[in-house]
Amino acid sequence: MRNNKLQKNGSVVLGVTILLFIALALIAGYLSFSANDARLTRLTIDAERAFIIAEAGLDYGIIKLRDLLLEYQLSGLVDQPALEGMINAIAPPNGIDEYDYITPSGASAFKIQIESPLITGTITNGTSCKGSNGMYQYFTITSGCINTNTGQGAVLKQMVQAVGLFLIRFGVFYEKDLEIVPGAAMNFYGPVHANGDVYLGSDGNTLNFYDRLTSPGDIYHRKKSDNNRYGTVKIKNGAGVQKSTLEGGQYLDSDAANWMTASVERWNGNVLSSA
Repeated sequence: MRNNKLQKNGSVVLGVTILLFIALALIAGYLSFSANDARLTRLTIDAERAFIIAEAGLDYGIIKLRDLLLEYQLSGLVDQPALEGMINAIAPPNGIDEYDYITPSGASAFKIQIESPLITGTITNGTSCKGSNGMYQYFTITSGCINTNTGQGAVLKQMVQAVGLFLIRFGVFYEKDLEIVPGAAMNFYGPVHANGDVYLGSDGNTLNFYDRLTSPGDIYHRKKSDNNRYGTVKIKNGAGVQKSTLEGGQYLDSDAANWMTASVERWNGNVLSSA
């Protein structure tokens, strides 16, 4: 009886040992999964940060290229080899923390390339300048960023078009915020552009635009000094029809939540803002 009891107790102990082993194995597997999951999370965060910093490098390149081109204003006075030399002299952006604009081998991952000669004639690409006569040239900006600790990185490339237009082509070209709120009816037959925001209205009469209306800022149907709406503003759409900023009792300008899509639908790209 004693031997049988010992054997029974022994089998019980063995059973506990097996269950304990299985529990430990499950815990080890869970910890391994958690560690791997944390590693994947860190890699994902590294990749997202590298993407954001690479995108900042693109913005840096656009600003540097713009400043360089504005210096000689697409005049053609600078030949291609000289322009290439000036572009190659643009320093890459500074790195941020452990992220740097280099390749895994340590070479620069930032580059601006000339993709075409300076062309004079009708501008065929783009929206705000398409169809106008002027000068244009294409460039490619490449921005690569890597986490020097983990090796996680991102590379972005963007083609840009630099355009030079003759000012005489514009009905209005304004450097700062532009406000047009006439007392009498007023018509504009050339393109109207402002490098700041645009404020439109009329004191009881109609303000008509028969060409493009563009701004790198916002476009509002109101005075700059207050939020009151004044008069009627109409702009020609792609079919040549004057379409008002007011339809169905609702004003359509940069204050509207659907401004970006609705403005394109109403004016077919003849009205363009920063959106």
